[in-house]
Amino acid sequence: MAGAPGLEPGTYGFGDCEQSFHRVPFPLEVDGQEFETCYLEEVESRQRQGQRPLKLSQIEKLCLETLKSGIKDNVPPSGLHLDAWKTLFFAGHTGDNKDTKKRVFNRARKDLVEKGIIEVSGKYYSVRDSGT
Repeated sequence: MAGAPGLEPGTYGFGDCEQSFHRVPFPLEVDGQEFETCYLEEVESRQRQGQRPLKLSQIEKLCLETLKSGIKDNVPPSGLHLDAWKTLFFAGHTGDNKDTKKRVFNRARKDLVEKGIIEVSGKYYSVRDSGT
């Protein structure tokens, strides 16, 4: 879809609400260019499907929130480089020294990947679709 690079059909979580994104061919062609449209559809959340919501520690929550805040500044929001994310996390964490912050960040980052909440591609991290 023109104007929305990287936006793929799937299920996305927005707080307590989950939406399914769909692309639909639009029966319109202008000067040889075909158009598409899209729509969001509310889907059952993990809680309504009988699945227990994932529990996150305070550090994992901080780690996830700093990733989300860094990604939202990227257009299109494709992911955040590890070093940029680490800088945001260090600024928000109250650890005594840099080594402590580094250990805590690495542990929380690893746990978020293992829980399937975030994904990594090279040194870029992004929040996974809630439907995957």
